Amino acid sequence: MQAELARKQYKAEAEKIEKAHEQKNKKIEKAEEDHKKSLAQAELEKERAERALERKKRRETIRLVKSQNDIDQALKDSGIDEV
Repeated sequence: MQAELARKQYKAEAEKIEKAHEQKNKKIEKAEEDHKKSLAQAELEKERAERALERKKRRETIRLVKSQNDIDQALKDSGIDEV
């Protein structure tokens, strides 16, 4: 009788432990999934920022070349051909 009671108690404890492990595993899997999503989002934002920076760099380069051409033309107009 006591052995049967001990077995039932052991079985109940084992089930509780197993359920706790399953819940913990689910939490870990969810955390990993959230981490992957966050990492993918960060990578996407990084790529967007890099593209925006490249576009800005190109615009600034074009602006500088145009400014240099304007300066060269102004010097030629004032009679200075070479600097």
